[in-house]
Amino acid sequence: MYDAAGNVTTKSADTVKREYFVVMRKLIDVESAASILVAKTTTKATVTVLPPSKVQISGKPFRGKYKIKCTNQKGLISYTSDINWHDWASTVESKLMYGCGMYDKIVVEEAYKHSYRHNGRSFYVTFEGLHYDVPLLELMTSDTDPLTPANQTLNVTKIRSYSTNLFYEPVPFEFLKTYETKPQLMVEIDGLPAVCHNLTCDFSYVANVGEATTFTYTEATKELVIQGTKLPNSTDDIDWIEFAQSSCTVDTTKISETSITCKLDRDPVCGTWKPTIHARLGKILNKSDMTAQAIQCTVSAATPLGAMNIIGGDNITFTGTNFPHDLKESTVSIKFKDPSKTECKPQSSQSDTLVCLTTAFDESTSPSQKYGIDIVINGLTVTNSLEGTMMDDTKAGLGL
Repeated sequence: MYDAAGNVTTKSADTVKREYFVVMRKLIDVESAASILVAKTTTKATVTVLPPSKVQISGKPFRGKYKIKCTNQKGLISYTSDINWHDWASTVESKLMYGCGMYDKIVVEEAYKHSYRHNGRSFYVTFEGLHYDVPLLELMTSDTDPLTPANQTLNVTKIRSYSTNLFYEPVPFEFLKTYETKPQLMVEIDGLPAVCHNLTCDFSYVANVGEATTFTYTEATKELVIQGTKLPNSTDDIDWIEFAQSSCTVDTTKISETSITCKLDRDPVCGTWKPTIHARLGKILNKSDMTAQAIQCTVSAATPLGAMNIIGGDNITFTGTNFPHDLKESTVSIKFKDPSKTECKPQSSQSDTLVCLTTAFDESTSPSQKYGIDIVINGLTVTNSLEGTMMDDTKAGLGL
């Protein structure tokens, strides 16, 4: 902006002349405007528009074709086929792969250093999996359709050089190797691979030399005494002892290489069992001729056993001792002594109660019929004199 004296000013009120410069961001072949029109919005001022003394045209836009010269590790030179000035990075990548014989070693991406393809082209070329310093590529104009205008600048710059440093690029975890004379473990934490101290995860197999030969269990005191040879003589060397689906707490005053005494932490589960010693170096083996001990269950009562529905659906609760603590760890079979051996399916269990759900009896079952009950837990038959009585009459139901 200029004032009346022809000086440059920044105040609009003092301005009598303004000049505008139009800069083209996209190269074009013709003038961007043939005429300029200025319209007055008031009658208070006189506006005079002078066209520029010289019309300037932008530089010529990018046209034609080019090719890329490649030199391999042995100095062999090859060329790509012609590449159109407007081809995308994917086309340039394909031309390089086939022209330079690097089928899966090259990735080409747009560098976007020019606002429009008409102004120029730029790409990033990345070499992957090549174990040598790749010589610089060279851009060359096409022999049949040269690039225009003639003053094009062709330039190749190396951004990152090849390195022999193993840790320069991310290395697959399985490539990290160390020479070891002991077997190694592959360690994961929350599903992610973990690196062990000094990159070594040694383990050594040490066979237990101890052996459990005999044992005695006193049901009144829940005391278990295990005899053997070279047994762990310290509680620090014992992880846990198990018998009849119960852990067993070691008496620290009664532990030696020939005998270990412990007390069950909960009631045993009926079945035929041998003790298991889990030591720091692994499980202590039992002698092959060790005799197992049977733990019996008792049943003192069951309710309800009267007026059972022929179509099933009655929950029967048995009261007794040494029932399973967890049905998933035991096998339990409860069946009535009717001709069809109707099943009562176990539902829940704890040491002194066991609940089962009756299934449908045979339709021919007579009202008020009585049936005994067979109970087998972990292979042992539970002696009982219980009887279930069918209801006097079957009640009709309404289906919805």
